[in-house]
Amino acid sequence: DGSNYYEGDEITIYFRASRDCYVTIYDLDTRGNVNLLFPADPRDQNFVRGDEIYMIPDRGDDYALTLEGPPGNESIQ
Repeated sequence: DGSNYYEGDEITIYFRASRDCYVTIYDLDTRGNVNLLFPADPRDQNFVRGDEIYMIPDRGDDYALTLEGPPGNESIQ
């Protein structure tokens, strides 16, 4: 959404699909690494229901998404 975030910020990502489908979400970090964000484990199901709002990390997950350096542009696909 064009927002600015800073090293050490914890973020939550929200997404919704318009219909039932399979979703995979990746992060391309400032070092050029590709990180799987959803599903959290590649063995987990990535099926989502249409018009439901999902969040990463979800309530009850035992991790946080904390921004780390180096500074630069990061992309979530």
